[in-house]
Amino acid sequence: MKSKIINNTVTSLKYKFDDDNIIALREHQQQFVTEIEDYPSDKYHGEGIVYTAGGVNYVTCAYVSISALRHKGCKLPIEIWYVGNEITSYVITQFDGLDVQFRDLLDYENIKSTGYYLKPLAILHSRFERVLFLDCDNVAYQDPSFLFASDEFNASGAIFWPDYWRTNPENPIWKIIGSPIDCSDIEQESGQLLINKKACWKALNLCVYFNKYSDYYYKLLEGDKDTFRFAWIALETDFIMVPYLPASLGIVEGTSFFGNTMVQHDFSGKILFLHRNLMKWGITLKGEKFWTTLKSFRTDAKKTFVNHKQRGMRTMIDLSGDVDTVEISKDISKLEDICLGYLESWRSSELYLRYIEHMYFVNARFGLRFDSESDLADGK
Repeated sequence: MKSKIINNTVTSLKYKFDDDNIIALREHQQQFVTEIEDYPSDKYHGEGIVYTAGGVNYVTCAYVSISALRHKGCKLPIEIWYVGNEITSYVITQFDGLDVQFRDLLDYENIKSTGYYLKPLAILHSRFERVLFLDCDNVAYQDPSFLFASDEFNASGAIFWPDYWRTNPENPIWKIIGSPIDCSDIEQESGQLLINKKACWKALNLCVYFNKYSDYYYKLLEGDKDTFRFAWIALETDFIMVPYLPASLGIVEGTSFFGNTMVQHDFSGKILFLHRNLMKWGITLKGEKFWTTLKSFRTDAKKTFVNHKQRGMRTMIDLSGDVDTVEISKDISKLEDICLGYLESWRSSELYLRYIEHMYFVNARFGLRFDSESDLADGK
């Protein structure tokens, strides 16, 4: 199996903008910031968890993730945001008993596409003032409710989690936002975000702006993930990055490790989230286990390499350098078994088959609808 070493934690620079483009982007962004309205103090209340999900793969992941959250004892209210006919009424009934509210972004925004852009929009429009956003393929290893009361969150208003890499100092984003280059600044992994909208209102709106103009910013920031961090940096808004590099959870075949799940920690270094981003639950076979081995960088690591590896049609990762490799704990293995049980429960329902049929017609005939009317009758 061939592997590729990625620049010892520094991302490669794929796009360059000339000075005129950089100036134009900076001026347009600065003008947008002046037009952001004040925080609507009576609009948002309380705290809760927000997901975005639509389509069979992502809804399957959300069902597993939310069921596991409830199993861990989390009682926070949850919202799932979607677009148009991505969700049907009978899918919503499958989440009965999990305290989940489904909300259609078309009721709030005139949008014409899905994808990463929906994440900051869902956070923005959520009824919660304090939001824990989770990607739908992210499973909580422990109940994350304590984060809302943490000193770090109350002191800053935002908690972010690190990615494996650091932003290239030659990336034009530094000039666009008018910030000094910080070569030690770790990139962000946005599979989980904790945000107090009242404390970070302008930064959140700027993040939405970056995602709206994805034709430019996704080229620089590898999709949406770092749009949050750079929006906060641009407006000098406080955030705290969890001070532990992510580990990788996966399997060993022969002498090769294939990581499929990004492991994130709390502020004490304990495992908190298992972000199964490279082998999602929606494409996992019945009883198929992918959590056997954990690789993590040592806290004093000087050499931190991320290797991309191909396993069949899937790209996975390996970590090398100053790493520790251990077999997973019984608790992680048990959690995977529990998640596989939720996966089987969802797939064995009649509603699952109806939803597959629904999404087949959405994708193959009618298309995803971006208006209030649908050519495809609910449930057909």
